[in-house]
Amino acid sequence: MSGSIYGGTVLTITGTNFGSSITDNPVQISYNGGVGSTDCFVLTTEATQITCRIDDSISMEPNKTGEVVVFLRVSEEASCDSSVCKNFTYTTEGLPELTAITPQFDTDSYTWELKFDGINFPE
Repeated sequence: MSGSIYGGTVLTITGTNFGSSITDNPVQISYNGGVGSTDCFVLTTEATQITCRIDDSISMEPNKTGEVVVFLRVSEEASCDSSVCKNFTYTTEGLPELTAITPQFDTDSYTWELKFDGINFPE
């Protein structure tokens, strides 16, 4: 229940009664009792599981916490029966570190490519 201060983290939410369309169940991380929020864009959805990617255009201060909120198709807020939903934390741990960029020419496609070396790149 933590992710990068720069967004982009993929969350997996398990529950029940989720819709089958990615527009059925919007997801947000809410702060200060609903004052301010960050979108988590739904990637996949099925009856019991949603995956979403936190907006990557953000920049949060480290250790800021929020509550993961899922909205049902009828626009009602889904409740969470665990305190874990209220403890999503932004962190600087595990951020990607770039150590080198190397240009290389691909003779098959006759194009230049860039090779990135480093650690903690997202999969």
